[in-house]
Amino acid sequence: CFAYASANSQARNWETFTSIKEIKDIEVVPSTNEVYCATSGGLFEIDMGTGSVKRKFTNVDGLLSVELLSVKEDDRNRLWIGAADGSISIYEYQTGTWKYIFDIKNSSESDKSINDFLLVNNFMYVATGYGIQKISTVDLNFVDAPYSQLGSFPANNTKVNKLALLGNMFFAATEAGIAWASNINSNLNNPSSWTN
Repeated sequence: CFAYASANSQARNWETFTSIKEIKDIEVVPSTNEVYCATSGGLFEIDMGTGSVKRKFTNVDGLLSVELLSVKEDDRNRLWIGAADGSISIYEYQTGTWKYIFDIKNSSESDKSINDFLLVNNFMYVATGYGIQKISTVDLNFVDAPYSQLGSFPANNTKVNKLALLGNMFFAATEAGIAWASNINSNLNNPSSWTN
């Protein structure tokens, strides 16, 4: 990727050129009839009525990183966009404004990747390179310590790739195998809450 600034403009508008061919995740937003695609070169939006790309978002358009892995709509009409560097960019698509979460990016974890999101009530569960984080969608604060010991899987370094919910059963697809908790409302910090 590279950036370009026009010498003819007084405001020096920057543009980043990246490849958006490698799609990592998609999110359909039925209320706006749009699909958002997280790619290795940023985020783009498709208007499903016309089938055309409406907008592309990169680091000069509000994203913290362009190497994206995940995207999910929350319960407040915002897109949570996860990146390989641990940054989470939150896009309020109705207003065009951005919010950011830096905690995972600034952590000391060796693999900070944001691999998936799962919305449950007012909480976003975040699949990371070291376990699962739970974040309030109300105030964007972290809830509980990271769930890093999922049953008998290795602690603190089990990469979680995908999250799913069936009723109250909580599933985590990890590098070590699948882990599940019979009740998402149980103490997920307790390794015995998880089965492998």
